[in-house]
Amino acid sequence: MWQTQQVDRGAGVRPSTRIRVSARGGCEAVPKNTMGVTKSQRVAPSLVVDPVGGDGAAVALELGAVKQEPVWSSSEAAADADEDGQLKKRSHCLACCSVRGLLEFLVVLAGLLFIALKNKGDIAIQPWGFYCSDASLQKVENGDTISPLMLLSVSILAPIILVVVNEFMVESATNGFSWRRGFRRSRGPTAVFFLAIFYTAVSTDVLKFYMSMPRPHFFQTCKPKFDEDDCLANRFITEFTCTASGSKSRIIDSQQSFPSGHASISAAAATAVIAYTVERIVCKWRQHGGLHAVRRSDGSPALGIMGINRMVPGVICVCSFVWAMVCGLSRVKDHRHHWWDVLVGAIIGVLVALIS
Repeated sequence: MWQTQQVDRGAGVRPSTRIRVSARGGCEAVPKNTMGVTKSQRVAPSLVVDPVGGDGAAVALELGAVKQEPVWSSSEAAADADEDGQLKKRSHCLACCSVRGLLEFLVVLAGLLFIALKNKGDIAIQPWGFYCSDASLQKVENGDTISPLMLLSVSILAPIILVVVNEFMVESATNGFSWRRGFRRSRGPTAVFFLAIFYTAVSTDVLKFYMSMPRPHFFQTCKPKFDEDDCLANRFITEFTCTASGSKSRIIDSQQSFPSGHASISAAAATAVIAYTVERIVCKWRQHGGLHAVRRSDGSPALGIMGINRMVPGVICVCSFVWAMVCGLSRVKDHRHHWWDVLVGAIIGVLVALIS
């Protein structure tokens, strides 16, 4: 049975310490921690004096020094555990990011090497073939309404400008203008745009090389020489020789119709821009209560692109869609692709952009 007694300063224990005395001769020192956590420690008495007098209430104890262990408050323990968890999570993320970055670098390097060799004509192709009476291959080339340089310039620069302007506006409104913080916010979305365009271009070129289907102006550009008997019998001709005097790369390009690179790249860029506009501008704005999405230090709303006009995101999405449509349809108009080339190319661009 335990009895609790207050021990004075001479007993060798701090005044804030309470002693519980057992009838069997044991005792327990209970230090009262100033931070709100109580920790009990068992100690043995070095001297026990029998009760003196008739009341049996006096007990004298001589205690040795009580060994104190460091005691942590619940808030400090939680903070320490949270810090350890953050360090482990950060190290895991760094390892994953390093592996992912290495894989992406190798994929990009392999893609660039493949595109360079294919365009140079160092990789042999297996022609798809044709019918000599196929009128869809006897078109006259009309040039490029949208040149490859214009395609890449608009499809790459326009998304980057959109991201940089929006992220800088939000960062400047919330934390003040800073080149470093602004570029840090823009770095992630910009990398996604680059990878989406690059993966789309590589996927399209791989399919072009594998399929090797003739363009609508194939007869004009290649001037194939083949067996006349195959033509009279209306056979599918797979063995022929191009007799045109054009460059080797141009002759190879006349057999790279499927799928459309203009359609796939423009569709990928449009999909990425629309996804960014909806997720990072419109949804963020609505998720946090419309005009109360982001607040400046003085309490006024910081809306990024939405701060210019609420119709701007819609205009951006419509312009992106129109750009993809014009790029695809112009290839049919210029007799550079068949309509199914454009359709499949657009589907590839949308899917790759969504996956990226």
